[in-house]
Amino acid sequence: MTRDNFIKKYAGGYFGDNLSMEQKLYAMIGFVFDYCPKYKGTATVDELTALEGPDNLDVYRLTGAGNLNPDGDVLAVIVGDLVYYDTGAALWKLFVSAAAINV
Repeated sequence: MTRDNFIKKYAGGYFGDNLSMEQKLYAMIGFVFDYCPKYKGTATVDELTALEGPDNLDVYRLTGAGNLNPDGDVLAVIVGDLVYYDTGAALWKLFVSAAAINV
């Protein structure tokens, strides 16, 4: 979806009734929740591995190095990396590398 399509879908077609605007607002909030990363704080590899049911696009900054996804595609991480959870793949993935930004 392009920026213009997003604006048209959620801001266009408002004719003054509250129910129409409320429905568009709920749809937009759902879109943002589903597709925008959500920073949850800091964690160690062990804490992330022990999490039960992380939400899609939960983002954590790592305070320790190690390997995530021991049962799947192993992801080697270092202190300062930002990782996110992909519920579709059921894997932790690299969001921003600390090595790339000199943390």
